[in-house]
Amino acid sequence: MLRLEALYKQFDSQAVLTNINIEVHQGEILALLGPSGCGKTTLLRLIAGLERASSGKIYFANADITEIPPHLRQFGLMFQDYALFPHLNVRDNIAFGLKMKNVDRRTQAQAVERLLNLVHLAGAGDRNVSQLSGGERQRVALVRSLAPEPRLLMLDEPLGALDAVLRDELLIELRQIIKSLNIPAVYVTHDQREAFAISDRCAIMNRGRIEQIDRPSELYRHPATLFVAQFLGMNNILKRTDALKLLGGLTDFDAEMLLIHPRGVTVNATNSIRAVIQDVVFLGDMIRFVVEFDDQIRLTFHVPSDTEGEFAIGLPIQLHIDTRWIIPLHR
Repeated sequence: MLRLEALYKQFDSQAVLTNINIEVHQGEILALLGPSGCGKTTLLRLIAGLERASSGKIYFANADITEIPPHLRQFGLMFQDYALFPHLNVRDNIAFGLKMKNVDRRTQAQAVERLLNLVHLAGAGDRNVSQLSGGERQRVALVRSLAPEPRLLMLDEPLGALDAVLRDELLIELRQIIKSLNIPAVYVTHDQREAFAISDRCAIMNRGRIEQIDRPSELYRHPATLFVAQFLGMNNILKRTDALKLLGGLTDFDAEMLLIHPRGVTVNATNSIRAVIQDVVFLGDMIRFVVEFDDQIRLTFHVPSDTEGEFAIGLPIQLHIDTRWIIPLHR
């Protein structure tokens, strides 16, 4: 439905987006994930029509919309601060977009009630938005963006203002609501867990470029670049020469940098390598531990918390590293 072709954007001769090529399909949620300043919000603003691309094309349903103004694109946009109108009650906030489309009052009322039911806020239409909790405001902002029946939904850090517990509670609910509408959605966030939980595919951005785009499970199992691995918190990155010293022959890998995936280890297995535990963190269903090998190489691994063996700082441990979890990285 949405297709971006060779998008380029510069501000004052400084490139902020370079060669962006993305497709988003009907009913798909695509997350744009990356650190602050990587270009996520700028890209969203280009899709919305709030910024103009320096070059490249934007298509929706095979129509070129690159020069179409924002109000004619029929896209919905939800901001991090929700941007609710403080002088309007919940019902009038939700109905705002419908009024702008000159929808009759009866249809407005029916749509508002349906949307309030969708987000479990039935009966809250007369409340002032200042009386709502953070989670309730988030729900109202979402259905306000959905009320005009947008062809595409865009969400810019929509859970960023919420505390961690509430964010986790609303995340799955938000995905279910978006999926039930079967419209394409673009979701901007800097939070890996959030992006992986809500998206069908995820585009990881760095310095205005797409580093890798894939399903969350594939990004986690097979990061393609040094940046993606490190951004996802995987720091077991060795030069090929160091990996050869640690593990022996690695003739199948010709990349100069190799990632040893933190899940790619078995404790007390055959063909093991001796190491000494340097740090241990219990994380509920998982144990994260740091080990040091004889050649002073330090690596971090994750194993299920029911793994047999004693995990304590200073204890020796026998580890087998599965070569299937050794991943070549590009810069």
